[in-house]
Amino acid sequence: MAFNKILKSPEARWILEGKYKGKRQFLFWYDMIRLATGYPYAYILGNTPFLSASIDLSYKPFIPREETAFWVTLALKKINEKNKTGCVSYPRGKANKVLGTQHHGRFFGMSVAHRPHRTQRVFSSSRQSQRGIQTPRSNKNSHLSILDIFSGSGAIGIAVAKELPHASVYFIEKNPRFVKQIQKNILLNSVQRNTTVIPFHKNLVNKGGPYHYVFANPPYLSKKMRNSIQKSVFRWEPHQALFATENGLFYIQTLIEGLPTLLFPGGTLFLEHDPWQKAFILQKCAEKDLFAETFLDQYKNSRMMAISRR
Repeated sequence: MAFNKILKSPEARWILEGKYKGKRQFLFWYDMIRLATGYPYAYILGNTPFLSASIDLSYKPFIPREETAFWVTLALKKINEKNKTGCVSYPRGKANKVLGTQHHGRFFGMSVAHRPHRTQRVFSSSRQSQRGIQTPRSNKNSHLSILDIFSGSGAIGIAVAKELPHASVYFIEKNPRFVKQIQKNILLNSVQRNTTVIPFHKNLVNKGGPYHYVFANPPYLSKKMRNSIQKSVFRWEPHQALFATENGLFYIQTLIEGLPTLLFPGGTLFLEHDPWQKAFILQKCAEKDLFAETFLDQYKNSRMMAISRR
């Protein structure tokens, strides 16, 4: 992209206003060069919005995606409805049991902060797109136990903790750097009273719990797909958050098999996945006598599965 076009982009304007208070200092031009080379806008700015939370990215965790924010909104609405706490708004789009087109939205389509759709312009207006998704807010909340596993930046758990302030929200993250990132974001969002970071254990499903709800955005890409991933994502974002063994299904299968330990009876796992993995997940849930409900993202792709113990 021509450098002048970069300077006219919304991302350049937000960096100038948000990071440099409108003054084109020397470091601003350095950031424009980084932006021109594909370095993620969210890393340059240093933070990104995620529903009602502001997520710091100084430790370079996986950048929270728009698709994730969308399904977390649906999950919060489902929790509110189940606990009869009320909901003041409904997210754009609609949950559905129909499989969408085979579009790998998490890494190949639009993203919060920097990920372009293959048929769209290079930069997407992430702040505008996130504002278009309204989040449900509870009038009152039950004392629920909720886990954000594969937490990364902590975006999901922090957004949940803000929307459900009387719930106890727990985080599990393997990478020590990202544990520091979660702790920083907890303080920045003032949710330290109802959040706890649990030390990582190799046996994920036996650490803590059981829980009423689990939010999981695990690594779910096969390494065979590495050549199809957007170059800036593959180059700059942590591979630990992208790839899983067994054709990308290792962590998904581990979670499903561990649900009897991880969840209370009647509890629900909200699981992000790639669209093609839907059939595998449904088959595993049927084998384990688990109830599974599929939700589409805003691009009409199968993106999240709500899996419940009976």
